[in-house]
Amino acid sequence: MAIDQSTIVTILFFILGCFIVGILFYILGMKIQMRRRSDEVQRYQDEIRQNDNVFKEVMETVSKLKVENKSLSGIFVFLPEFARQINSNLDRRNIAPLLLKLADHIFNPQQILIFFFDSRTEELSLKAAKGFESKDGKGMVIKLGQGKIGWVAQRQITMDAIDFQSDVRLEKASIQNEHHGFRCDLIAPMIHEGETLGVISLGGLPTHMREQKIIIKMIADLGSIAIYNARLFNSIQIAANHDGLTKLMNRKYFMQRLGFEINKAEKEGTQISIFIFDIDFFKAYNDGNGHLAGDEALKVIGRLLREVVREDDLVARYGGEEFIVALPNTPKMGAIIVAEKIRKMFEDYHFPNQETLPGGKMTISGGLSSFPEDGRSSTDLISHADQALYQAKAKGKNTVVAYEAVYFSDGETEKYYV
Repeated sequence: MAIDQSTIVTILFFILGCFIVGILFYILGMKIQMRRRSDEVQRYQDEIRQNDNVFKEVMETVSKLKVENKSLSGIFVFLPEFARQINSNLDRRNIAPLLLKLADHIFNPQQILIFFFDSRTEELSLKAAKGFESKDGKGMVIKLGQGKIGWVAQRQITMDAIDFQSDVRLEKASIQNEHHGFRCDLIAPMIHEGETLGVISLGGLPTHMREQKIIIKMIADLGSIAIYNARLFNSIQIAANHDGLTKLMNRKYFMQRLGFEINKAEKEGTQISIFIFDIDFFKAYNDGNGHLAGDEALKVIGRLLREVVREDDLVARYGGEEFIVALPNTPKMGAIIVAEKIRKMFEDYHFPNQETLPGGKMTISGGLSSFPEDGRSSTDLISHADQALYQAKAKGKNTVVAYEAVYFSDGETEKYYV
């Protein structure tokens, strides 16, 4: 059977169309498959990125834990040495540097401020610092309640930067740093039995530990114990070295300090003067007014002496109604001026019932000597000052006499002058 030409062409076009449709379906299938693979690749990439983020978070957590572990290990390593130093040296001046060293070892902040509180003035004084210097070279002073540090001292609450931004205890008050140079990121009060003794402030922390407030509070507690122990030790020392009635040095402690001052004057080539005096007619005052009145008069004398002398001068009750003053870096002429000032101060002061005394006033008689011209030992200086005192008594009391040794051919070995 013969097939015409038009039928053959139709069949060829049909076959070609099927082939083209097949190719199109193949291409479409390939595109769908590639799209699915692309989605799978994207999903895998997203999972990889998520895993990377999780890995980074884990590594950051591990890093923080390492830092915290190092800090906590540092506490246990450094704490025994800190406790040894604190207990072996109870000088209050050494506590602040030790606290700074401990805080720096644990936190390594850019700034550390150690303040001690004075209850008499209600002020916090800067005792040690890292990363901060006062422009005038003196210790920074903050009033109780002033700024972040003063607020922590007053409220006795450990605070960090987040607390100052959000804590309801602030009563929505805006508390700013009290000084331009302060960086207060973590602050803890030093408290003992409800009394604020100081404040520790840290700024510029390289990392924030989870328990940083607990750790800084522990350091502050160690500081408060150290301050209290130093205060207790100082009060015991004062009781042992001072006269209970006049609050002046006792004789034993004065002699120890005088020996030190004489050695210092010897090395530095300076002068030191001794002024010794007693109260005129004090026995008559005691007999006429009673020993309680005499004790009150001695208390007043002790207070007046503490007020008139310099910080570096030594003042002691030498025995009974006898007192002694050591004046470092003071030549004889300067000592005469000081002695006259003391004599005049007692002459002008009105003691109860002093009218019963001869002259109607309670007065003193004193003698003085100076290192090195009148002696190079405490024994010689006091002996010569005592000789001058007896000369003052002989001159009629209520006067001051200075010892002066001279060497004349007539055998005279000493003289005295007012």
